[in-house]
Amino acid sequence: MQTSLIRPIRLLTVLLCAAGLPLASLSAQADSSATLRGSVRIESGLPVEDALISLERDGEPCDNTAVRSLPNGSFTITKLVPGQYTLRVRRLGYEALAKPIEVRDGATRYDAVITPRPALLTFAQLEDGWTGVVGLVGDGADMEGLEGVQITVMGNDATATTDAAGRFVLPLKDLGTGALRVEREGFEPKLVSYSIDKNSLGSAVVVLDSGTVTKEWASVWTDLNQRAKWSTPRTVRVSRGELAATGAANLLQALEGAPSVKNSGVIMSRLACVFVDGLPRPGYPVDAIRTNAVEYVEAYPARTDLSRTLANRWPPNAPCGAPGSDAVARRAIDSGTGAYYIVVWTR
Repeated sequence: MQTSLIRPIRLLTVLLCAAGLPLASLSAQADSSATLRGSVRIESGLPVEDALISLERDGEPCDNTAVRSLPNGSFTITKLVPGQYTLRVRRLGYEALAKPIEVRDGATRYDAVITPRPALLTFAQLEDGWTGVVGLVGDGADMEGLEGVQITVMGNDATATTDAAGRFVLPLKDLGTGALRVEREGFEPKLVSYSIDKNSLGSAVVVLDSGTVTKEWASVWTDLNQRAKWSTPRTVRVSRGELAATGAANLLQALEGAPSVKNSGVIMSRLACVFVDGLPRPGYPVDAIRTNAVEYVEAYPARTDLSRTLANRWPPNAPCGAPGSDAVARRAIDSGTGAYYIVVWTR
């Protein structure tokens, strides 16, 4: 009889923990209004995105307090009751952090600093001149490495599978920018960009969330794979890292400042036909998209999408880009020096 009561009492304690309530204060839950705000950064001050922040009280995890940090590293946990908590911060590829904090009435702020773990792989094991992508894939629910995740290079037959710690090594001979499809049964797949050159390896730290892929997503990823296989030297590919390095707020400005775009000579404009996550967005200008929301970009001047996947998906007679006229941009598109299609893959 006594044993049967232990689990319900413990569960009730956990559920009330999110509001920081003692068992005798059920009515206080509706009035809980304390808020914890803060950020997650490394020692240099750079923000850390997708860190998992959670609270504990009296050694028990507080239900409904787990949140993930935003691209600028910030986080917010609401509906707390003032009191003593333990704040935990976990992020794939970083040392875990546990810190006692006091949540006060109103708003409390705490800025966490976490430390990157040593190299994901023993790079000394790689031969001199080795080129490719190395990385780590983990579960967003606990930030632990995931085994058996398949990594596929879009437009290439190269694949790799993560080990028991979630690590992978993917040798690639072709330098430049591309995209990886990261997938495992029971999780939402992700598209991840990479860039490699003769002086550096590509790297990727990927967090997967539970879920499934829809048929629509499967078809647009098939299209992307086809375009990558049939790409021409005029195709422009830009990674998240290159876009972020420009510091530009909107995507058009970031593309204009990206070295790979400048080197290609392809002109980006608001008149291009825009696809978002493989689906057409008639009348939608590329500068309406925030840079920090973007993982990967493909751009095609007229007659360079040999797969015809973009032309086949664009609705007949649908307008491209923003309304209005820009004679210079229009001449660039018509002459083949401007991007006719811009495909944006979000994070």
